[in-house]
This record gives sequence, C-alpha cells and structure tokens, in this order.
Amino acid sequence: MKLSTCLLVVCICLVSPWVSAQQPYAISINQSVGLPTNSVYNLLQDSKGYIWIAHNEGLSRYDGFEFKTFESVLQTSKAGSSLKEDSYGRIWYENFDGFVYYAEQDTLKMLTKSKPIGYYPMGITQKHVFLVKQDGLEVFDAQSLAFQRSMPIDVDGLSHTLSDASSFYLINDTILYQIDSTLHIKAFELPSILDNSEKHLYFLNNQVVIVQKSNRNKNVYALKEDSIELLFEANGISFIQGAHYIDSSYWLLSPQGAFQFENGRQSIHFSEKNLSFLLKDYQGNYWFSTVDEGIILVPNIHNQIKNLDGEAPYRIVPAGEGYLISTKNGQIIHLSKDLKQTTLLHKDKFSEGIHYLYLDSANQNQFYVSKDFGLIPRGDYRKRITQELALKEMYRIDEKYYAFAATGPSGLFISPTADSNSPSLWDSIFQTNRVDKRNYASLLSQSRGKSVVYLPDREEIYFASNLGLFKTGLRNSKELKYENNSLFLSKLTVYKDILYGLSTKGNLFSIENESVRKINADYDIPEGDIIKIRQFGKWLFVMSKKSLELIDVSQAQVKPIPIDVDVKIQEINDILLDNDQLLLLTNEGIIRLEFSIHKEHAEVPKFYINSLKVNNQKKDFYKPQTLDFDQNNVEINYSLLQYYAGVPSKVFYQMNAEDWQPISSETRTLSFPALAPGKYSLRFRVDNTPVEPLEISFEIKPPFWMTLWFLAICIIILFAFAYWYYRWQTGVLIKQNQLLKEKIVLEQTLSKSMLTSIKSQMNPHFFYNALNTIQAYIFSNDKRNASNYLAKFSKLTRMILEMSEKETIYLQEEVMALNLYLELEKMRFSDDFNYSITLEESIDTDMVKIPSMLIQPYVENAVKHGLLHKKGEKHVKIAFHKQGEVLKVIVSDNGIGRKRSEELNKIKQDKYQSFSSTANEKRLELLNRGKTNSMSAQIIDEYDPYGQALGTRVELIIPIS
Repeated sequence: MKLSTCLLVVCICLVSPWVSAQQPYAISINQSVGLPTNSVYNLLQDSKGYIWIAHNEGLSRYDGFEFKTFESVLQTSKAGSSLKEDSYGRIWYENFDGFVYYAEQDTLKMLTKSKPIGYYPMGITQKHVFLVKQDGLEVFDAQSLAFQRSMPIDVDGLSHTLSDASSFYLINDTILYQIDSTLHIKAFELPSILDNSEKHLYFLNNQVVIVQKSNRNKNVYALKEDSIELLFEANGISFIQGAHYIDSSYWLLSPQGAFQFENGRQSIHFSEKNLSFLLKDYQGNYWFSTVDEGIILVPNIHNQIKNLDGEAPYRIVPAGEGYLISTKNGQIIHLSKDLKQTTLLHKDKFSEGIHYLYLDSANQNQFYVSKDFGLIPRGDYRKRITQELALKEMYRIDEKYYAFAATGPSGLFISPTADSNSPSLWDSIFQTNRVDKRNYASLLSQSRGKSVVYLPDREEIYFASNLGLFKTGLRNSKELKYENNSLFLSKLTVYKDILYGLSTKGNLFSIENESVRKINADYDIPEGDIIKIRQFGKWLFVMSKKSLELIDVSQAQVKPIPIDVDVKIQEINDILLDNDQLLLLTNEGIIRLEFSIHKEHAEVPKFYINSLKVNNQKKDFYKPQTLDFDQNNVEINYSLLQYYAGVPSKVFYQMNAEDWQPISSETRTLSFPALAPGKYSLRFRVDNTPVEPLEISFEIKPPFWMTLWFLAICIIILFAFAYWYYRWQTGVLIKQNQLLKEKIVLEQTLSKSMLTSIKSQMNPHFFYNALNTIQAYIFSNDKRNASNYLAKFSKLTRMILEMSEKETIYLQEEVMALNLYLELEKMRFSDDFNYSITLEESIDTDMVKIPSMLIQPYVENAVKHGLLHKKGEKHVKIAFHKQGEVLKVIVSDNGIGRKRSEELNKIKQDKYQSFSSTANEKRLELLNRGKTNSMSAQIIDEYDPYGQALGTRVELIIPIS
C-alpha cells in the first residue's frame, strides 16, 4: 500500500533559547490509506514485527500493506489504549470503560472480571495479569488466565498503573506501590514536591519514571532503589501525554508536539501536532500517534524537509555556503546550508518557471532560463543581462568561453566577465563562427541542442541534439554514431574522459575515444527505463521509473541508495549530492537526507505466511497437505513487514525448483486457481534472502480416472472389448458367409421353384389337352377357333417365359396372364365353364408389383382339381382387394372340394403331378425370408349346411411394394 507524502509545516516558534524546532520528513498514515480512524492513542510492535494500533474504533493490526481490525461482541465500547504483549504472544488492550481484551489466533476475547471502576492500565508480567477493581486487585495466571486471588489494596486517589516483566506498580496521591512476582507489596512515599495532580508511570531506560500530566513543577522523577529522585527538568511543556526513551533520548509527548531531551539539549518535533504515543520499530522508523491526525511515520528522524512558502523548487546548484534554488514560479532563491535561511535574489517579471540554472563557481557568473536567457555577471542581479537565446544547457570551457546547447544555434558563448585581450585556444573558432557580432558563435546550426559537455584534456566539445551526437575539436567536427545509426541523447555528463549519455528512449550509453556502447545491461537496468541522470564526480545517479540507483563510474559498480522518503521518482525535479547530504527537490519542498555510500543495507523485512486456503477453506501450511483432485484452487496470504523503505523489497516465489517469479507489490495474496494433479513445493524469498517457512508442500491427487489402477482396468476392458470385437467380427463374417451360402441356396431353390412353376404351367397334360382341342377344331374344319386358340396359347406361353425371368411383375401383367389361361381353359371345357376377374377401382394395376407367377398355380388347382370332375355349371372367381398397404387376392371355385379331388386322384393309375400346396407354401416361405411384412396364403374349404362341398377359396395376402 502506497502512503501519500505528508509534508509538515516547520515550527518557527522557539520555546526557550536552548530549544530548537525541527521538521523531520514524515509520511502520514491516516484514514486516506485505510486506518479506521484518525484518533490514535497507543502503538505496539509485537515480537513478530506487526504494528498494533489502539484507536477510537478499537484494535487494529498493520503489516505495512493493510489494516486488520479486531472486534468482539462483548466489547462495551471500542476506543481504548494500554497495548501489551504477554509471554505467550497474546496482544492485550483495554477500552476506556476499563474492560480488558486480548487477541489470540485472530480472535478478540474478553478477560472476565468484576465490574471495573474506570480505565486503569492492566498489568501484564511473566507470571500474572493484574486488574484494578473496586476494593483492590484481581490476579490471574498469565498462562492459563485462570483467576488466582484478590488482593485488597487502597485504590482511592489512584492515578495510574504500570507493569514490567516482573512487577506491577500503582501510584496515587502520596504512595507508589510495587507488587513483585511473589505478590509481595512494597510502598514508596512520594516526595512532597509531587502535588495531588494526576501522575503517570512509565518504564524508561530500565527504571520506573514518574511524570505529572500537568507538569506543574517542570520535572521528571525516577524510582532509584528505594527512593524517588529527580531525573531531568522538563521546561516549556505544559501538558504531558506520553513519555519514552529511544536512542539515548528521553521523549515527552504533548499537544504541542514531541520534546526530545538529549545530553542537556532540548528540541521540538511536530510542534503543531497533538501527539499521544511514540514507537521506534525494528527497521528504525519512528511512529508518532496523534489524537486527531492518524499516525506520523518518520523513516529517519534526522531527515528534514524545507518548504519554500508554497514555491515549488525546480533546479539547485551549490553556491558557497548555501545553494541557489530556482522555482517553477520564476524565483531564484539563496538557501543556507542548514535549510533555515532563505533570500530572494530574483523574481522573473513574466512569472514563468526557471527550468535551467547554472553557476560558474570560478567567477560567480550565473545563467538561467525562463522565457528569456538571463546572465548575472559575478552574481550581481543589478547587472542582469537578458537576450533571446533558447538556451538548454551551459558548460564552462575556460575563463573566456562557455559551450552551450540551444534551439537553433549551439556553440560558444563569450563570458560577460571575460577580458577581451586574454587569449584562448578557441578564439579563432569563435571569430570564424560568430553570429552577427553577437556574444556567441554557432558551431551546430539549425538543430535543437539538448545537452553539452567539454573535455579539457582532449579539447573537445560534445553536443547532443535532435540531429545526433557531434564532437567538435579545434581542428575538425564529427558525428558519433551507434551501430552506424545517429545517436539521439537528451543528457550528457562526463567523468574524466568518458562521457555518459541518456538517450531519448531511456537508455544509458558510454562514449570513450569515439567508441559508443550501450551499458544498461552492465548495471542491470531495463532498457527504456531511465528518466533522468545526474553526476557528481564519480557518482552517477540514475533515476529509473521505479528506483534511484547510484553508479560508481570509477569502478563500474551499482549501489542501491537508501533513500528514506516516500516520493515517486517522477516527482523529483532535481537532486544534489553535497558531501554527506542528499537534497531532493520536489514540488512540495526540499528534502534533505542523511546520505552515505557506506550505509549498511536496511534489515530484510520480516515475511510471514498468514494462511493457506484450498477452495477457500483454511489448511495448516506447517505440514504437508494431501488434497483431492478438485481441491486445486490454492491461495496463500502473506505479510511483508516493511513499513517504509526508499526502495521497496520484492517478494519472489519458486514452484518445484523452477525459476523464481516476482509477486506484484500491489497484493499480498498468491493464487493458483486451477492446479493440475501432482506434488508441489513452494518457496519464498525477499529480494535475495530466503524466508521462513522454507517450504510449503502439498500434493493434489489425480482423479480416479487418472490413477494406475483405473488405467489398468481400462486397459483390461479395452483388451476384453478388442477380443470381443474380434470374436464378434469373426462371427459376423461367418454369419455373412452362411447368409451368402443360404442366399445361393435360396436363389437355386427359387429358380427351381420358378422352373417348377413353369413346368406346372406347361405340363404335358396341359399341352396334351391344348393340342387335342386345337386338333378337334381342325377336324371339325373350325379354322377360326383353331387359329384363335393357337394364338392365345402361344401368347400365354410367351408371357410365362418372360415372367419367369423376373422376380416381380406389375399386377396388370398377372391379370392378363390369368385371363389368357382361363380363356384357354374355357375353350377346352363346354359352355358350362365360366370365370370372372374383378379389381377394386382404388387398385392401380400399373403401379402395384407382386412376385411373378404367384397367383396362377392356385387358379390352376381350382380348375384341374376342383372343377374338372364337377358336373353342371362350373365357375372360378378371382377378386383383388386393397387393404391398406397389402393386396388381398381371393381365388374361389364351386368345385368338388379338396377332399373329393384327392380321392379321385388316388384312383387314377396315371396320376397327375399337380403343383401341390406344399410347393406353394415352400415358395412363400422362400419369398418371406428377410422381410418384415410377409406374404401368406390361406385355403378354405366351403360346405353347405348338410356337409356337401361347395368349393374351395384361397385367400392370398401380398404386401404392396
């Protein structure tokens, strides 16, 4: 969590001649960054490094990134103080109603006690917990928190309480009580100089200290052995709200700021702040809590900030015993070394920002650029000279000339204090290139000059411009290129004979003996990341987008800078390194930092794992976890206890010995939403330092379908299926072969059946009868009937032969064949034979197909077996009916019946071989194979009421194709 910069007003009121007011650089932690309230009463850093805050909304824990507030349904009120940590890691706080609570395992619990008589800080020692009640004290065991005993003690006039590791102290108007670890009570008489005003106890510098809250007698006292003695005088403080001992200094907090007492010297910090508590954390930060403005965090108590009365400083240069400062409001100010005294030297009449400032320390000539280019000879502003020159940068060559870069011409500028008769190596070049007898000569024209440096040992000037980088010597000029391309630089610096340049694309280059080299990688600086560079001797400051780094160009080393300020690099307008002081110019003022290149790196921030959650359920991260395959949403929450650092530390994680990966500084949660099954080992480090716990291990089991046993079962099933499929396919092939064989047999049988049918149609008896009939017509000289009969006989024979080659025929063809056959039979019989063929009108004989020669055998049986032996009138009726998707054919006769016909056929010696019912049934069976809608034939014998045969009826059912 980023903390906004809080620039505090310098106190200009001196309390006494020997009291100095100081304004440390500070950062505000308040409601704008997540603090629940700006009213803070107490602070504590626990043994792990967390900061605990007692405030108007209760108790909160802060890890430098976020606040966690602890609440309990048993809280009578939230506001409280008296933060303590016991030997068992519990954090205690007491609300102002006098009820005591402790935080344990992220839960706020209440310690049961009698009704309190008001707010008196509880006592926490290694063995006991002490609570003040109406008639004395209640004592609890420090480990189990079980009630042990009551201790009667006079609490009338009680002012305050205090505890250290072994004892609990109480103070009233006249007596200081001490209760040791054996619960023995010892009393100390207070000196008479301590009146009956409210007194507070503090444990400072290993001794009990007594402070009068109203500070009427201006003294602080301490318990030394068996007496109470004066510790030091505390003049100038009217009201004391807290006392602390930090870094060999006593601190007294008041509504008028923090008073520091060190070696007889008294100083005031934050004189306009109502301060309630002071804490120094393990990283060296000072925490001042305030009653109404949150917390003031001071990274370094010696770092100062100077506000220029609303002026935004823009450029700074050293000037003797002070500094020259230009501002964005068009002022030039002289600032003393101690940042206390400011003198206005110049105010630009156009009120435009002075964005460039240069001082020649040899002759005190000053140059500045706002709307115009201004020259101040020898620092005398009464002799200020202005001229129209779009100057960007100046660089001293000698007593007579400066090199300058500007928009338009860039070249040589003659000093306003130069002796025109004094010789210079650059005189001839100046005179040759002088512009209209002005005070400058153009060595690079029609360009936008951006930066310029001079190498005196080589007598060379280098110009950085929009046209490239150019070197100008006494004899020639030349463009320097990088990889045969023009080099575009925005800033040039030099150390000895080596140039360093910042490109317009944010890269760093070195130029030595016309050799140009990009050096980002040498210093582990990402390409395109640099914003500004500044050089002070061998130290090159490189300001990148996220950090400020220092390069020792004499040794080609990079050193991180411990900058104890909360300011973005982009907000730094200028920097100045002045011995052991580093000055940063920001829009809010000038920040002075204690700076040393030998300063040790800050302690690595403490790192803690707070929780391991799997599918949003907490798990114990201290031991390996075995998870189901669907428990793969893993989330780790951690804390990095870094409350302030100039360069924030980075957290990295490593999964299963893979490359280290950075974690965004904007979060404290590492999430893996969908991990694959497997074993995982997770490690962390802060910067380059491994942290505890060294490893978080867990295993996500694969789903059952990815286990070995399941795969084995699948393989077995697969082989079984393959074997079954093989057997099934083999059976299919065998069955197909059998079907093929059956088909061949069926075709043979069908052919045989059809031949049988043809034989039935054209049997010798039929031919014999037909030829006899023709012969009779010839003998009777009935040529006409003989010819007609012969024609019909030949037509029927041809039709039968044609139909025998077809599997199916149209119903019309079948009807025609039946009609021919019956006409021939009628001619052979006498006039008493008749037949009829009837079709329903709905039957389309040209569309309906039936098996060939299917009906004729039944008609032939009716004629030859039913009517042949009948006397009297004979008739055959054939009727076709359509019933849905089937054709119903009825063949009926009025013959002698099947029973009498069989009897007569058995008598005959020359027995007629008819197309029997068995053959018909066999053919129907063959035709029905493989079909769902089968054909059927039903033969019905008809009788009269007396049992006499009336004929035979055949009903054929044929599916219509």
